[in-house]
Amino acid sequence: MVTEVQHTSQPAAGYVSVTGAVSVNDLTAQLKLMKAGATSFRVISAGGENSMSGTAAIYK
Repeated sequence: MVTEVQHTSQPAAGYVSVTGAVSVNDLTAQLKLMKAGATSFRVISAGGENSMSGTAAIYK
C-alpha cells in the first residue's frame, strides 16, 4: 500500500511526473500508480487548468 505523506525526514528516493490529468484527484491517483516501488509519496507540485500536471517525491 502506498501512502501519501505531508512531510518526512527521509531523503527522496526519486521523483515521478504526470501530465494530462483532468483533476487534482486524477493527478494524485496517477502519481500513486507511478510509485516505482515506493512505500510513500508526497506531491511537490501541481498545476494547470484544463490539463493538469504534477510531480511527486517518492520514498522507499
